[in-house]
Amino acid sequence: MLRAQNYAIFRVRYGPKEELIGIERIDEIGIQDNLAMSDYLLCPKEEAARVLLALEKANA
Repeated sequence: MLRAQNYAIFRVRYGPKEELIGIERIDEIGIQDNLAMSDYLLCPKEEAARVLLALEKANA
């Protein structure tokens, strides 16, 4: 459904102290046993590069 709407899917990644360490682009949302792997960010595909760049700047 998200692909049909032309959305990019990212998984939010956290470190051992629950700090944000980044996001990774994924193709689909699967079933996770680990709740720490269950946060997602969705955006229109044409905005995906801008989202990644903004996150890199925020983490710099």
